[in-house]
Amino acid sequence: MERQHWMHCSYFITVVLFALNDGIRLSDKITECAGRVEFSNMSRVCGGDWSLKEAEVLCRQLSCGKAEAARPIGSDSPFEGIRLKCTGKESSLTNCESSGGTCSQGDAGVVCSHDFPKPVISVVPPGVNWGGTISITCDISKFKKISELTQGVFKLTKNSIEIKQSSVSHKAIFTESKVKFEDKGQYQCCYKETSPGFCSPVSFTVTVDLPVPSLCVSPPAGGHCSSDTVHITRGDSFVLHCSVSSDVPEGLFLLWFSGSNSSVHQPSVNHSTSFHFPVSQSQHQGQYSCVYQVTGAGHTYTSPISAVVNVIVKKPLLPIILPVVAVSLLLLVLIGLYLLHRRRRRHVVELTNSAPAPMNALNRYEDSDDEDDADYVNAPNGGEDEDSEEPDYVNVTAVHDNDIVEIYGGDNDSIYQNC
Repeated sequence: MERQHWMHCSYFITVVLFALNDGIRLSDKITECAGRVEFSNMSRVCGGDWSLKEAEVLCRQLSCGKAEAARPIGSDSPFEGIRLKCTGKESSLTNCESSGGTCSQGDAGVVCSHDFPKPVISVVPPGVNWGGTISITCDISKFKKISELTQGVFKLTKNSIEIKQSSVSHKAIFTESKVKFEDKGQYQCCYKETSPGFCSPVSFTVTVDLPVPSLCVSPPAGGHCSSDTVHITRGDSFVLHCSVSSDVPEGLFLLWFSGSNSSVHQPSVNHSTSFHFPVSQSQHQGQYSCVYQVTGAGHTYTSPISAVVNVIVKKPLLPIILPVVAVSLLLLVLIGLYLLHRRRRRHVVELTNSAPAPMNALNRYEDSDDEDDADYVNAPNGGEDEDSEEPDYVNVTAVHDNDIVEIYGGDNDSIYQNC
C-alpha cells in the first residue's frame, strides 16, 4: 500500500510539471486581461490558495499590467487542481512553488488593470444638504472594447450596504432621496458580468452637509427684517433672527460677533431663533453671522456660516439738534432786538421831524361876522432877503391875561390890533 502511494504522488508531480510547462491562459474572459486561470491542458488552478501575489505574477506574464483582484470563482464543488505559491517577484507562474491536490473553494480568478473596464462614477451634486436628493451614476460606456462585454450588473456599496442594478446601455443610476447623515461616506461602484463575476471598485466620497442658515435684523419699530447694513440709534433695541430649512432636524443656533472671539447659542424652535438686544450700545456695532448645529449618530454636524449682517450704532439726534435749536433761537432773539431798536429809533426821528417850528411872535386873529377876509401883517423874516418873490407870513395871536380889546367903527369895518 505504501509503495502504491508513492507511485501516485510521483505521477501527480509529473502531471503538475507538465502542466506548468504547457503554458497558462484565461478562460471565461471578461476582457483579454480578466477571467478564470487555467493551464493550456485544461488543468485548473485552486482558488483557495490564490492571492494577489500569484495574480501579480500572472498579469506581468500576460503583459496585462498590475493585478486588480484575485479571488476564487465558480462553484465550490471539489476538483483536482494545482496549488501555486509565489512571492510576487517571479517572471512567470512556472517559477512559483506548486503542488497538486483536491480543491474545494473554486477556481482561481484574476483581474488585471490593462483594458479592464473601470466604471466612471459621478455624483450630482457631490455635496448635498441634509434632506436633499443625490444621484450616483456608474458608467462603462466609454470602454474601448465595449463590444466584448455583455449587459452585466452594477453594484454600489457603502460599508456593508450593497445596492444592485442591472446595466442599461452599460450604465446605471442610483438615486437617493431625503439624504441623512448616515448616507455620508465613501461609495464604491463595481461592474459585474454574469460570468465569471468580477467587479472593478472605484471609490468616491459623498458629503452630506447642513444648509446655510439665514440671518436678518429687525429695527425697534419692527417691519421688514433686513439682511443688509442696518443703522440703529444708540439706546434703541434690535433683534437678530436666525432660521434654517425645515427639512433638517431641530438643533442649535450659534451667533458670532466680529468684535468677540466667543459666540452665544440658543436652541432652535421651529427651525429658528431670535437674539434680542434691548438697549443698543456702541460696543454692539459690528458684523454678525450665525451657524446651525445638529447632533446625531454620536457626531456634531455644523452648517456653513451664514451671510454677514452689518449693524451700525449711531448717535441719537436730540443732543445734536438741541444746540442747533438754541443757537438758532438766540440768533432770532438778537435779530428781533436789533429790528425793534431800529424801529424805535426811526419813530423818534419821525416824531422829531414832524414837530412845529418855534414861533417868534404871536398873531392875534379875530373872526368877524361881517368880514369874509382877514388882514395879515408881515412879520420879520429873520434875515431873509426882502426882495424875495414870495413874502413870508406869520399869524400871531396876541395873548393877554384877562381881556381882549375890540374896537368897532361906525361903518361895520373890523379892526384888528396887532401887538
